[in-house]
Amino acid sequence: MTRNQNRTVMPKVRAAEGGVPEDQWRRLHPISPIINAWKALTVLVVFALYQNVDRVTDVMEMEADFVEHFGVVLVVAVGTAAVVFFAALLVLYSWFAWRATRFAVVGSGVYYRSGILMRTLKHARLDRIQAVDVSYPLLGRLFGLGKINIEVAGGANSNLSFGYLKTAELDALRAEILARAAGVVPTDAPAASHAAVPHPEAAHASSAPVSSALPQSSAPVAPERALYTVPVSRLLASCFLNIGLLVLLFIACAGVVGFAVVFHTWGFAALAGIGAAPIALILGCISVLWSRFAGEFNFTAAVSPDGIRTRAGLLETRSQTVPPRRVHAVRVVQPWLWRYMGWYRVTITQAGYRASSDSSASSSLNADVLLPVGTRKDAELALWLVIRDLGVPDPRSFIDAALHGKNTDHQGFTPIPQRAALFDPLARRRRAFALTDTALVIRDGWLTHSTSVIPVERVQSIAITQGPWERKRDLADVHAEIVPGSTPAVVRHADTHVATELVSELRERAQIRRASEPPEKWMARVESALNAREENEA
Repeated sequence: MTRNQNRTVMPKVRAAEGGVPEDQWRRLHPISPIINAWKALTVLVVFALYQNVDRVTDVMEMEADFVEHFGVVLVVAVGTAAVVFFAALLVLYSWFAWRATRFAVVGSGVYYRSGILMRTLKHARLDRIQAVDVSYPLLGRLFGLGKINIEVAGGANSNLSFGYLKTAELDALRAEILARAAGVVPTDAPAASHAAVPHPEAAHASSAPVSSALPQSSAPVAPERALYTVPVSRLLASCFLNIGLLVLLFIACAGVVGFAVVFHTWGFAALAGIGAAPIALILGCISVLWSRFAGEFNFTAAVSPDGIRTRAGLLETRSQTVPPRRVHAVRVVQPWLWRYMGWYRVTITQAGYRASSDSSASSSLNADVLLPVGTRKDAELALWLVIRDLGVPDPRSFIDAALHGKNTDHQGFTPIPQRAALFDPLARRRRAFALTDTALVIRDGWLTHSTSVIPVERVQSIAITQGPWERKRDLADVHAEIVPGSTPAVVRHADTHVATELVSELRERAQIRRASEPPEKWMARVESALNAREENEA
């Protein structure tokens, strides 16, 4: 046997590709470039038609003479050739883009490279991954394809999103990333033991071809248990039972009536400048309604060993997993008109997510919604899933005081003093706070009741602010700094002495509670409690 035959062929490694061996890169679905580029192509076609609208009009007017002069066969042949040429360019671009776009999951993180002439390489470290979500845009759903969104702790541009892959491949890839992020390195069944593998990356080396989009190592997909689903009728009714939307609709209807009166009196010329305003308001209301309805359609929540799973979406669906350790605050909101229906909305603030929605998905698919609209029982269940202990002896009475209490019903809440009525003439009776052994609870709102629950171990820093008018009335605001999100974390217009004591106690309790709950313990607690509840209901 020659020396060349004994030599082991090592996989090619490029420094510009993160040092990942070539045989560990995986490819996406072949039509991914077309799905990713369809918006840009549509805009390009519309722009070209807009810039050449005069020429298109002239061609349409001369169509009869043009066809008669050159003949029907030649016109059809030229048109067909143009379409075929454009399709060939599109296929050629898609092929080159598909060949250049790949991803890899190794021991150091998730890599994604793209670009034909100018290459781009993105890297998401495993220890910085906050969550892994799966979304299915409308065009991708037509082909049974979706994309994966990896939320990473860092700046706004640190998140990683790529696609498209089939549903089974997405589930397997998501399970693999979560398993690696949790410290579990999955291996294939016939693979050798890890004792012979010096580096985590080597666990991914296999004889599978690089063109395969299936994961090179598998991790079991965590089972889930459904908790609640929001009925379509309730979601639709909640969209209309919104005081802000009703005001906008009233203004829009009044504008339409005024438009009709003025038009009947002075004619259309007098309304040239204001005629579009009522229509714009109506279209705006419809857009808000549709955005929320489509984004929260068929909302379903379930629990699994890796966290709370939510799914929602009409045209574009999103499947999100919320690890309880990533939740930094919970907010329960009850608008004025919802009180008569007994409905609540629960949102959360997560590490790694921006305050509104994921930029890689539709703006209507909010990543911070845990319950779009539900009953008191659903709201308590959603709150309990992420806040395991309120730190009070009577949780039910405490929740009643947090959701509906006034300053006369303390239940552990400290209301703002009477001298703060100048700043809060309407919300003063409702505004209060409570510091328990485990959480800071802030109660606020007049028309819309709002309750913020912030685990003390999630508070990153504390600050006291006091304006000149507050200083005259011996009042101060306490800011509990948490990750950016939609949950208010400010105790407003508290007594200065009380605010000072709150800062001291909050700092002390936060230090005691820094050790967070492991995911295994969280799932064990949830599973046993759900089983007990089902036995009691049966």
